Amino acid sequence: MMEIEQQSDGEGKVGKFYLVEPVQSRHAGYKVPYPRSGHCCVTDDRNLYVFGGYHPEYQRPLEHPNPEIEGNMIIFNEVFQELWCFNFDTRTWCEVETTGEPPRQTASMSMTLAGNVLLFFGGTCFPWGSISNNKIYMLDLREKRWSVLQVTGEKPPKKYGQAIILLQDKLFVYGGCRQISEFEFLFDSDLHMLNLQTQIWTSLSDSKSQTREMIEARGMYRHGLAHYNNRIFIIGSSWTELYAHKLQTKLHAFNTDTLEWELVNIAPSRDDDYPERRVYHSSVQCGNDVYICGGHNNVKIYDDVWKLSLSELRWTRLTAVMPQPAFFHSAAVTSTKCMYIYGGVTCLEDRVRTSDVYKIWLEPHIPSLLELSWKTILSHIPDIYGVPREHLLMLGVPRHLIDRLKPVWPV
Repeated sequence: MMEIEQQSDGEGKVGKFYLVEPVQSRHAGYKVPYPRSGHCCVTDDRNLYVFGGYHPEYQRPLEHPNPEIEGNMIIFNEVFQELWCFNFDTRTWCEVETTGEPPRQTASMSMTLAGNVLLFFGGTCFPWGSISNNKIYMLDLREKRWSVLQVTGEKPPKKYGQAIILLQDKLFVYGGCRQISEFEFLFDSDLHMLNLQTQIWTSLSDSKSQTREMIEARGMYRHGLAHYNNRIFIIGSSWTELYAHKLQTKLHAFNTDTLEWELVNIAPSRDDDYPERRVYHSSVQCGNDVYICGGHNNVKIYDDVWKLSLSELRWTRLTAVMPQPAFFHSAAVTSTKCMYIYGGVTCLEDRVRTSDVYKIWLEPHIPSLLELSWKTILSHIPDIYGVPREHLLMLGVPRHLIDRLKPVWPV
């Protein structure tokens, strides 16, 4: 049994996973999200936002007028509509209270952060594919209010399990699954772009411009996207590739200048090794590097972590392994290259899910003297979440550090 080191001060060795245990606070309470998979997450360097997801057997506490009657009520195939926020400084979870109408199709949805606004696309609910979504939902983190972006143009079809990437004011959506008949599903290879300024969709590549062989080779689900120079890289494997090629030696890429697809060769690691092809892994980009971990190939669940250098087009395997191998999990990385992993399925039988948070420093990070001082204050005032703001200001704590204690953007 692997020993998992718990993280208490927020700092640690490079290339080592830490279990980030939530802290019980007298003021914030002790609430944690129910274990889930198929959710999405992002970070703003202060918080980890987790939205949606699924559990096949959700045990909700029984609500009864008689307090002496206790127990749980089992809800089968629960698709969550909650937004959770994990604050890195206080290590506390909170469920964010919002107004407006949130999306209902929240399994295998995609989410990204644009300033202080969360953008959402796609998603489904149970039974999978019966109802899917192609709207752009927005959640303003300051006002905590849901809205739907009014768009025109060549909209993507309703689907789920797609990947999105935000490049300045352009939102790109690729792949995903959609139901095309009662018993038939399509893993598509469509690429759409939304101009957030004009709010107009443009189809860059769809089934009409691709052969059936191209669609089967590039049609993906629960993959990732990355960008370097004039290419958008598809980080993942189609089902065709999963069974035809054991190793991830090539990646599909879309050239945004020529508007053409390319199959790009990737060099092996210095040890002449490649990651094995898999599905349902996580993928994050930080700078010119992409990190993938977890996933499965229908035989085993992976625990390895790989870095893809987009500038060198080369794989490197990290020495770290996931303490809890998982798939259908989600990951996010901070600007200082600290990757957080949350949730996921931990057995191939698809019944067991986790609600653990793990972190790993991907590169050396030297904290500033201000950051070290702040960590010292947090260690001496463990329940700082409940200390009045005026008291902290009187103690000389900078206002911008106090604002970091809030689970969502300060008003």
